[in-house]
Amino acid sequence: SPALRLAAARWLLEAGAGQSARSVLGDLRGREANDLRELAASAALRAGIYALVVHERAGLVVPIKTRVGRVSQGDVDLQSATAVAQRVASAWLGVASLPCLSLELDELFGVNGTSLTLPLALAYVAHFSRAAAPRGAVLCTGRLDASGAVLGVAHVSEKLAAAEAERGARCLLLPPGTGVEASQECHTPASFSEAVRLAFSSPPRADHELIAIDARLAR
Repeated sequence: SPALRLAAARWLLEAGAGQSARSVLGDLRGREANDLRELAASAALRAGIYALVVHERAGLVVPIKTRVGRVSQGDVDLQSATAVAQRVASAWLGVASLPCLSLELDELFGVNGTSLTLPLALAYVAHFSRAAAPRGAVLCTGRLDASGAVLGVAHVSEKLAAAEAERGARCLLLPPGTGVEASQECHTPASFSEAVRLAFSSPPRADHELIAIDARLAR
């Protein structure tokens, strides 16, 4: 609906994803849509974890914003991606388990797919770590297996185009074997441990007090 598209565009602009906001607006008319397009022209990505996704055939750069709770029960792929991300992040942080986190993007976009596993796992680490600051805007896509290996995904060209369209410095993480040449800005980590090293400015450490608090809230 027009109201949902406007809300999604505003939400993307809060994270500086201006071109993705313009894509979501599409040909929507009206003063508010035009005002958002004007803001989008100068928007630049802010520090944080972003997922590269495809929505309605267009690539988008979507911030991963988390809070305690469970993801939508209606999407099997998103539930699977979240479960794997939760297990991999728990193992990396050296804790038995982490509380479940819900996603704002799930409410606004209905975005799904197992390519969200890598950005979700990084978001889990960021949420439950003590002073874990992402290395600027970290844009990523990738599946993970139970061992933390980064696996390939579909629609890489659309996702890469969306990443390149956004303004601002970024660290781009893609699965190995995509055919994209590694550079100072673009990396192809083979494991979750390597992705964490590339994504964060200093090694994250589990915040056991926060984990305990969030676990109580999740009950």
